[in-house]
Amino acid sequence: MASELTQTEQRKRMAHVLHDQLQQIFVAAKMRIESLAPTYPEQWESDINEVVALVDEALANSRSLAVELSPPVLVDRLARALEWLCGSWFKEKYYLNVEVAVDPAIDAQQEDMRTLVFLTVKELLFNVVKHSSAKEAFVELAVHDFGKLRVTVRDGDQGFDPRKLGTVLDTGSGFGLNSLNELLLLLDGSLDILSRPGFGVEAIILAPMKLTH
Repeated sequence: MASELTQTEQRKRMAHVLHDQLQQIFVAAKMRIESLAPTYPEQWESDINEVVALVDEALANSRSLAVELSPPVLVDRLARALEWLCGSWFKEKYYLNVEVAVDPAIDAQQEDMRTLVFLTVKELLFNVVKHSSAKEAFVELAVHDFGKLRVTVRDGDQGFDPRKLGTVLDTGSGFGLNSLNELLLLLDGSLDILSRPGFGVEAIILAPMKLTH
């Protein structure tokens, strides 16, 4: 668990470096090129424009990477973070339409728990993209019993054989569902994935709203 949380902190620091340092360098470089452009020979115009376009591309990629490493909405509320992940990120990046039903009043008090739930939902949706032909999914945030929140992730595809669940859990975009599930279990949460061929996949995340240890 300590290793996973350390990785999360490292991702935050990397996102901070990208946002506050590297992006500023790109912006300064672009401004400098554009300010000097009028002094260059006219025949250099196309080359200068190409360099500016490359700097713009590098800036856009660094911004995208910073958001992927540590989405700024996570410091706010889990509901807002899930709305951003489902409504913007997956639709723009993977063309997956995700219907979201969240109560903005429901939240985990600790940012680490919000991050863990967020990463688990992200990994589940990534598996929808990678392992199914579904173009739509559904995410719901609700209150569960005994001071826990419940996040349901569901797709409308054909499902998979439960005997292959271990293979699906081992693949993904980064952390992997196995390690995320282990973290949830250590923190009195859980991840259950239900599926049978022809009936799609439903995953249920349970997580405490407040850590007691």
